[in-house]
Amino acid sequence: MTVNNSNNMYNAYNTYSRNNGSSTRDMESSQDVHVKTDSVTISKEAKELAEADTLPLEAFSLPSWLNEYIPSSSVVGGINRDFWNFVGTMTNDNTLSGGEKAQIKEYLKNDPTHQEMLDKEKFTTQHNKKITDYMTSLQSYFKEALEENGITSKQDYYEKVILNDSYTQKVHQSMMQKMDNDSNIQELMSILGVKS
Repeated sequence: MTVNNSNNMYNAYNTYSRNNGSSTRDMESSQDVHVKTDSVTISKEAKELAEADTLPLEAFSLPSWLNEYIPSSSVVGGINRDFWNFVGTMTNDNTLSGGEKAQIKEYLKNDPTHQEMLDKEKFTTQHNKKITDYMTSLQSYFKEALEENGITSKQDYYEKVILNDSYTQKVHQSMMQKMDNDSNIQELMSILGVKS
């Protein structure tokens, strides 16, 4: 297996964009790309474990209803393509002049996506301990709800939580009941803007 590491963020972004159907006309990359290649060896044991696990990737997902319990400040936004296209036009020569740096700074100052990201960062920094405490409690209540409902294996989880709508609602109700009886987590939800 080979892992490539490109030091040029703009070129990495262009590769992502091209692979996701974006127009290459708007995203011309520098011709001078430096790629570092590393080799990785996967042990026999790891290969055997990977082959033994026959569940689809979907089996390892979280139930969709759990999203409503995640603080919005913890959700990472998407790529701001306009910004990266703007920066890309300035960095074709791999340098930024003082004027170009000022243009980027001004762009970010007026970009609502960037401002939202800064607000989230500030909120997350200010409430870091509360977010950690809340997420720890949420994880604990989710695990307890799974156990209470007889979910003890990956196969159980896949069949009952991911594929079975009525059973996943049973797990959801168990978790909600625990959270409703915990005044501390209710207070944290209020502070973090989580509505259930």
